[in-house]
Amino acid sequence: MTDPRVANEARYDRMAPVYERTLRIATFGTIARLYRAVASAVEVPAGGSVVEVGCGPATVTPYLRAALGEQVAITGIDLSGEMIALASQRTQREGWKNVEYQKADVAAWEPMGPVDAVVFCLVLSCLPAPLACADRALSWLRPGGQLVVLDSFLRSGHPIANWVVQTKAPHVGAVPVDLPLDALLARLHDPRTQSHFLGSYILVSGRKRS
Repeated sequence: MTDPRVANEARYDRMAPVYERTLRIATFGTIARLYRAVASAVEVPAGGSVVEVGCGPATVTPYLRAALGEQVAITGIDLSGEMIALASQRTQREGWKNVEYQKADVAAWEPMGPVDAVVFCLVLSCLPAPLACADRALSWLRPGGQLVVLDSFLRSGHPIANWVVQTKAPHVGAVPVDLPLDALLARLHDPRTQSHFLGSYILVSGRKRS
């Protein structure tokens, strides 16, 4: 049986050159609205730090920088070397001094010290054992640190949204059944949610429990 991490790395290596274009087409050109919503949800003090898991080719970085400013350190990690290469090239091209990228597996990576926020944008349900990955991210946070997750969830009473989620899941390697919304919310202090695109995407934010 193929290791799901190996399969994910290969999938996203192949997708890297067309990743941004694919997302624009798949969301009818509205992906920027989702990225802005994610960035607006992140609350980090000046001089703070953010880790973005599954950063891709730096698609969310400009929105985080616009929302948080250049005094916040942003570290992006991604299992795909091709994604990290594109993200690093963009960082150099744009002259972003507060951003760095690392090829890494969320299951093994550790930050240099506690961070203020961790962001998963359209990635958590694509990872093996997503709730374990969320727990690992929570362990990186300083007390009261923030977890922000944008993803697609299966929810009772939402047949249209569930159909959209299940239809697109195989194309991005997502397994939404492995990421129950209630279980994610239960891990957070003061969890909040926002619904986007008729409920096919949910933005979750909350704090690390003491």
